[in-house]
Amino acid sequence: MEDQGGIWVKLLADGRKGIPDNLIMLPPITIERFEFPVHVIVELKRKHGGIISPHQEQWLHELGSIAQPVHVCYALEHVKEVVEFTKQSLRRKILGCKADLS
Repeated sequence: MEDQGGIWVKLLADGRKGIPDNLIMLPPITIERFEFPVHVIVELKRKHGGIISPHQEQWLHELGSIAQPVHVCYALEHVKEVVEFTKQSLRRKILGCKADLS
């Protein structure tokens, strides 16, 4: 993600079990002269044998319930796909809202 001008941060739990372990922050995307921040929360697992714990399931549910872009990824290539998907989804949501307001 650094190749896109972003920052990838490994999160450290402050005693909270299961919190996702990566935060990816990218430069904002511009849509009709407005800038919108892009971030993705990622729980990165081993490709083979990576298991989501009950605490992680709870965090995924909690973050999803407040519309945070959180994903479980099993490879770096998957992370890149998720970031691109998040950017495209944000564009569609914003442009869809604009259409609804017209």
